[in-house]
Amino acid sequence: DDDDVQPDDDDVQPDDDDSGQVEFGEAVECTGDPTVCEDPVNCPFSLGCTCVNMGPTEVCLPNCETQADCPWKDGEQMECNEDFICVL
Repeated sequence: DDDDVQPDDDDVQPDDDDSGQVEFGEAVECTGDPTVCEDPVNCPFSLGCTCVNMGPTEVCLPNCETQADCPWKDGEQMECNEDFICVL
């Protein structure tokens, strides 16, 4: 039968919790206190966040292991950089 050849939806479609299709809203400021990023309210991502210097302020950005871990921002998927942090 087709089951040996055709993968079912679970093999093709990522689950909601690991799809990377979550939308990244406004970045939470963590200037002077990187522990702000440890709070799940400020960082609703399974791999956590890192406090990153973005010029005059520091903000919490999602961590990643692969591109698929990064959320979307304004219709564009964020990039997993060499430091394993999702950036635009």
